[in-house]
Amino acid sequence: MRQLQGAERRAMGSIKETLFTADLPAEDAEAMAVLMAVKDEVLTPHGETDA
Repeated sequence: MRQLQGAERRAMGSIKETLFTADLPAEDAEAMAVLMAVKDEVLTPHGETDA
């Protein structure tokens, strides 16, 4: 089994923290959007944006 390293590991930790501590929306698609935003925030280098 491969272990995550670096940014991937941080992203997984942030997602887990959000799952256990945040008040996620009841709708699956909305909850997934929140979790994906957490992942994207961790994996996006500081100072970079999609704009």
